[in-house]
Amino acid sequence: MQRFSVELAGGDLTYYRAGYIHQWYTPIGREYALLLRGELDHADGLGGKPLPFFKSYYAGGPDSVRGYRPFSLGPKDVFGNSVGGTTKLIVGAEYLFPVPGADKEQSLRLTSFIDGGQVYGDAEKIDPN
Repeated sequence: MQRFSVELAGGDLTYYRAGYIHQWYTPIGREYALLLRGELDHADGLGGKPLPFFKSYYAGGPDSVRGYRPFSLGPKDVFGNSVGGTTKLIVGAEYLFPVPGADKEQSLRLTSFIDGGQVYGDAEKIDPN
């Protein structure tokens, strides 16, 4: 699955947001599967205006980079609070397998996963390391 998205706003709040998501599933035998996924998003203000704070990107938590507190990745203020960023990069891999003992329930699966990602501020260099 691939998905491109573009958001363009005018008026008092002039900004753009663009994103790309790619997910690739492949079966491994009859009961196992591998999922690889990646997401890249970028946003900025237009006409010399800044990106509105409520349109910034956040990452961390069960919907992006599991193992981190929700919205905890990326730039922080002086108090350690996440302030969001203009670029988001997320990657992940999952190995899906059936629940032992639940042979009759085909839709029930367990997964082993690894996630990575970061949110970058306006002036930050993107460094996937």
